[in-house]
Amino acid sequence: MLIFGYDKFQGPTPIVNGFVGDIENNISPINLGFAGYEMSPDIKDCDIKNIKDLCILRNTTHYEVLKNHYPTLKLEKVSDIYTKYYYIIDVYPHEFWNGGKSNDITISEKALKDIKNNQAKILVLFCTEALRIKSQNILGLLNSWVHKYDLPKRSIVVSCGNHLAVEYFKGSDYITHVPSNRWELSTRDIDNRVEHTKTLINHIVTNGKRDNLFICYNRRAHYHRIRFVKLLYDSDFFERGLVSLGVPQEHELISDIEDEFYGRLPFMIDNLDLTINRANELTTKDYMRTYFSIITETTYENSCVFMSEKIFKPIVSFHPFFVLTGVNFLKYLRKMGYRTFSEWFDESYDKEEDLNKRMTIILSEVERLSKLSDSDLKQMLAEMLPTLKFNHKTFIKRIKSQKYVEKLKEELWK
Repeated sequence: MLIFGYDKFQGPTPIVNGFVGDIENNISPINLGFAGYEMSPDIKDCDIKNIKDLCILRNTTHYEVLKNHYPTLKLEKVSDIYTKYYYIIDVYPHEFWNGGKSNDITISEKALKDIKNNQAKILVLFCTEALRIKSQNILGLLNSWVHKYDLPKRSIVVSCGNHLAVEYFKGSDYITHVPSNRWELSTRDIDNRVEHTKTLINHIVTNGKRDNLFICYNRRAHYHRIRFVKLLYDSDFFERGLVSLGVPQEHELISDIEDEFYGRLPFMIDNLDLTINRANELTTKDYMRTYFSIITETTYENSCVFMSEKIFKPIVSFHPFFVLTGVNFLKYLRKMGYRTFSEWFDESYDKEEDLNKRMTIILSEVERLSKLSDSDLKQMLAEMLPTLKFNHKTFIKRIKSQKYVEKLKEELWK
């Protein structure tokens, strides 16, 4: 049993996006990451209830996400805990770090006493996203907590989706990192796995018809996605792909890309509405009608290796892939036990620190593959099948593992 502790803070949250309610503890209410910070005096007298229920119904706390996968986790009030535990700072949005709220966290007297007596540690949960350790000055912010509360060494554990955080915190006497595999775990729940698996393997074995060369999902128009889709758009093989891309907001427009391209957006696959986040959906037919995926991950900064559902969907779908993201993504994927496709693809892009060069290498490979015949592409998939099956088996093994909780326990008892 691993115990997470919380405090009861009086006073309701402000109204945000139509949701209101009491802040019951220091778990972030309504997706805002206001983790245990002092409420401003002008809203303390409101009497609005059920924020905890709202959080659970909207699945807006990382504790609830983790509890779905690790039933042995237990959440208790700090006042009721008499063994070692983690004091939770549960954060959802980047705004918690960017907007200065992280400087205003409140730790109760009981929790602070337990931390200083080595009965508790702070656990910062940011499992869904990846902290930009350098650009957001996460180390500096966490050190400000250390100085504010005179915290002992090794008293803060961070769990986020950035695999590089382990390296960034390695030199700290106060902070350690346990990488989160939240999206890997969540992928198991989005499809009937047995039916999905049988259908896709059979399609490879029987050399099933595939009318398109590749699939490249892009919903939100991030910088690297706009750049790369524009390269695809200008290529001779754009029409052979299934490509989506939403309309960028005005501040996301890239000045050296002509208006004619923006005027063609959105690109949609089967006219699916791109305003809807389909992270928890898996479209089997898309993998059956294409030979490989081009994944444009959430981030592209070299200071971040973040694995979202975007990489695990092709893994559970027996689909080879290229990944446009920061440097060394494939390296860390292999460290997790998965195999990549260097026998068939030029994966030197994974070591390339320049984003434009990474895109060029991937585009060149897609162009090379576009010149192969359908029979050659089907043969390539047949040759890849042992690797594809291995990755699927590795995925199943990893989602059944309790190593994440065991690592948290290990850090707690050090």
